[in-house]
Amino acid sequence: MFTRLRMLIVWSAVLLTACGGGPSGTPPPPPLSDPLVQDNAWTGGRVAEAQQVTPEEFRRQVASGELELVSAASLARTAAARQQQYLEDRASLNNLPNKSPFLVALLAEANAKPNVEVDRVAKLPDGRVVRLNGLGVRLREAVEAREVSASASNALLDYTRSYALLPPEFQAQSVRPDSLRGESAERIKTALSAMNTLLGGASDLDGIRLASSADEPLKAALNAGNGTDTTGSCAPPSGLYASFWFPLKNFLSPIKDQGRRGTCWAFTTVAALDSREAVQRGAVSNLSEQFLVNKVKRDWAPSDDEDGYNAEKALLLLIVKSQVLPGEAGWTYNRSPSRPDDSYANSCAGYSGTCSDTAHQSERVCTTFIFDFCGYRRVTFGGPGVGANLPVQAWSSGDTFDLDRYRNLLANGHALMASFTVYRGFMDDASTGDGYVTNFAAKKLEGGVEVDGSYGGHAVLLVGYVDNLSISANPLLQNIPPAPGGGYFIAKNSWGCVTPGGSKVGDSGYWYVPVKYVQDYFNRLSYLDFDAQRSEAWTREQAAPGGGASITVKANPSRADLRVRTDVSQWFTVTHPVARSVDLRVSTDRGENIYQGNWNVGSGVFGQNLFFAFDTPGPRTVTVVARAGTIETRSSFITNVVNTSPIVMITSSGTARQGEPFPLAASIADPNEPDLSLVCAATHWSVDAPDVLSVGTGCQVSVRFGATGSRQVRVSTQDRDGAPASASATFSVQAPPVNPYPRITAAGVFGRDFVGGLLGCANKAVPSGQLIDLRDVACNAVTLPRYFAEVTVENPQNEALTYTWTLRFRNTITGRTDDVALSGATRANLSVKYGGPFPCSVIVQVNAPEPARSKQQTVWSGQCDSALPDVR
Repeated sequence: MFTRLRMLIVWSAVLLTACGGGPSGTPPPPPLSDPLVQDNAWTGGRVAEAQQVTPEEFRRQVASGELELVSAASLARTAAARQQQYLEDRASLNNLPNKSPFLVALLAEANAKPNVEVDRVAKLPDGRVVRLNGLGVRLREAVEAREVSASASNALLDYTRSYALLPPEFQAQSVRPDSLRGESAERIKTALSAMNTLLGGASDLDGIRLASSADEPLKAALNAGNGTDTTGSCAPPSGLYASFWFPLKNFLSPIKDQGRRGTCWAFTTVAALDSREAVQRGAVSNLSEQFLVNKVKRDWAPSDDEDGYNAEKALLLLIVKSQVLPGEAGWTYNRSPSRPDDSYANSCAGYSGTCSDTAHQSERVCTTFIFDFCGYRRVTFGGPGVGANLPVQAWSSGDTFDLDRYRNLLANGHALMASFTVYRGFMDDASTGDGYVTNFAAKKLEGGVEVDGSYGGHAVLLVGYVDNLSISANPLLQNIPPAPGGGYFIAKNSWGCVTPGGSKVGDSGYWYVPVKYVQDYFNRLSYLDFDAQRSEAWTREQAAPGGGASITVKANPSRADLRVRTDVSQWFTVTHPVARSVDLRVSTDRGENIYQGNWNVGSGVFGQNLFFAFDTPGPRTVTVVARAGTIETRSSFITNVVNTSPIVMITSSGTARQGEPFPLAASIADPNEPDLSLVCAATHWSVDAPDVLSVGTGCQVSVRFGATGSRQVRVSTQDRDGAPASASATFSVQAPPVNPYPRITAAGVFGRDFVGGLLGCANKAVPSGQLIDLRDVACNAVTLPRYFAEVTVENPQNEALTYTWTLRFRNTITGRTDDVALSGATRANLSVKYGGPFPCSVIVQVNAPEPARSKQQTVWSGQCDSALPDVR
């Protein structure tokens, strides 16, 4: 308690420095008895967004504290103080000996700019604008980091918290914190380095587990209001986040998006507090960044025209002001998507909450009394909320980098708030390169050309660490280059997770930053000072993150149809007492690799399938191996893969007459054959003399009966594995007709397909038995269906004929046969909504003036897939 009190005094001194003439603004002049005097006038012209009130009402609101007066003079004083602070901070940093690479690069930029710079605008590769901290904020934070680094109180608080997180055997080998009271900062830092050396000998320091991935972060319910601090649902990460379980993985809020505002510091602050709530209380919190930004930029460190700040001072202000944070529903975040690059105009466009075109977005109120006067309405919150913790600075640029101590902090639930300079490697390359920072050049892109300099300053939350050895042990991560410095920090960013085009941002919002990059380009690392209280969820998950999975076999032996997609997961279940996923491998003794990858086992998982089609018949042993952490569990069972013989029937329509072509079709059903055209090719027909077949093979033929009376037609077929089927049909053949016309001479289904060359698109016959997708369009059209049926008719008397087309579906789910009418004459487009794929056939009837002479024929049979019908 004594140490924390002294540290609060140190941080308060930092705040006082800023408030005494820095970019945080200057105290307003003493209030006047009447605020509506010329010295307080607003000279920036009428503010369109402002609420206009009477002079009397304006005076009343100022007197009651509801409204804070702002004038052109007060804004000018803030700007002058910011410039003075910039010059002082630059001089202070220039006078430092032995500057770190971070400071050398920062001063190279600052020394080239005589005037203070506020926020910087940069563009991500996907074209979205992000705002980064300008030189004024970056210099101020660098000075503060050096001041806190020299503080014995901060060093002792850091040592005390780090000591409490040590295993008992390491505590016994370390100096007790109370023996370091009164010692210098350097002496305490030496003890911290000795602690780091001890931790270097610890086994399993990070607590990560290989291939226990795809755990979902804690999610809060959607909040009311039209603002949002996210960009919607995120695709699952695919890199280190997905490949490893790490202690904080399931104790993080979702990836958020700061939009076109420079509020990364607020998102880092809130992310750290949300994580602490989950670690200590098991609570899912989603705190309001909008409220925090408003309190800092309007009430505590006033600035209308600069978004930038830092997380450490924001936390301290929350403590000093005894302010708790409300949830996101209390004031939803405005991402200001319509704000231009060079001003605050249109910051409130499309946002229905309290807003103004300023950094803090407080509502603006104005009046006219000879002159114009304006003020901002104060935003207050005193209800139940989440309080802040004191920030502890663990490292600043130029200090000894105690990597193992920072790893131990992460492993024990303390996320690290990090501020740094953004170069091309983080901004451009990692944004589109799955989040991996591999380019270490201190450069940026201007007009596509790489030049010296940075994009600005930024802040993120470091939530995990994966060392190179653990990465190399995962065969799926062999393409990831080793990280200079020993491994990668997992950084939770605030630039969203998905681009407007649907691509991932980084690794769905996570970045992977090498240790050496942090050492060279980061300003400082800090964490929240909270005690050893841990939630039941944290204790349970940390106690057995690598416990063995349990596999239950539900069917032994099981049965599968040959070449039919079968849900293998129906035959077994995998559970785990802690993990939400395991690494699953399913294979057979015939060398079939059914599945290898992550498998969800957590509560609430539903709809999980594992489809596989076996290509050969017979029994095989299926082995299921579930790996959670370092422990493998396996189980086996027998699956019989069965090849069912096809079923064939002869179908016809109309009356068979001597000497006239009589169309026949082989209707084939084979659950084991996805391509029935192969079975059609193996289909053979036979008749007795004097009857004659048009062709001897295929699913559609015609026969000319040479005699009247009872005549038989036979058909046989087999599938690719030799399983046979046969059928016969007997027809009562009538005498030749007096008038045989109209006579169908040809019919089929065709596709409007690309054939290349000068022809481009051409009509290609579709063999019977094939699968056609009725949603396809022609190769040279947008709406014209790809498939159509066509019939050629011999009609020498040029009679008036009509055509009835039917697309017949055999619904294998309901068992029904459904007919769908098609429109057309000699040609009919195939475009219907039915679902599928189902067995189908196309039937045409040519209607003669005398119904007895009408002809019907099955034009084609196969399988059809289509869109589901509309349900109204």
